[in-house]
Amino acid sequence: LAAGTLAVAMVATLGIDRQLYSNHLYLMTMLAVVLALGDTTSAWSLDARGRSPGPRMVATWGPFVIRALVSIVYLYAALHKLAPDYLDGWVLNAHLHDGLVPYPDGLRTVGLLRLMALGSIVTELVLAIGIWHPRLTRWAAASGIVLHLPIIALLPPTRDLVVFAVVMGSTYPLAFSPTLQILGSRSDGSPDPSIDREPSEPWTLPSHRP
Repeated sequence: LAAGTLAVAMVATLGIDRQLYSNHLYLMTMLAVVLALGDTTSAWSLDARGRSPGPRMVATWGPFVIRALVSIVYLYAALHKLAPDYLDGWVLNAHLHDGLVPYPDGLRTVGLLRLMALGSIVTELVLAIGIWHPRLTRWAAASGIVLHLPIIALLPPTRDLVVFAVVMGSTYPLAFSPTLQILGSRSDGSPDPSIDREPSEPWTLPSHRP
């Protein structure tokens, strides 16, 4: 209900104000629509806690779409930074001021700024690719936290930066969960004998390991 109400409100906002342009708002709208249409109360919800214990099944398209959105966002962000001004560190140097944590002037060197610029691109590529590999999901999620926290701390605090960090971070428990893999397989890829698959339900998967 909450996701549906949010999705309707955000779609109406975008439809009414056609001059409104915000990548973060578009991302939040798409995530809200997925949560509204998907079977989001099957697991990891207050409704699910009141049901009988044991592995629950959820439709795979919802987690897949969320993973795809997260992957696309980070991949686009990494590719967008492949510009001379950013790779040289000039963009970071121009924005490293008035942050919640002052950036030391002694560390404002060309070599370090270039290393930070390259590190941010590599981190976003790790996030975009690691989200699809069970063995890399936890490392990718940790790298995402390492990426967003310094951005909020060192760059000028703006609504867009905070909203982007919160929105992306809210997807990590689902998008980077190693248990949300192919039906009938554990996070290590081995067959899960506890899953009794039915031909009529080819697009379901366990919400967690039993």
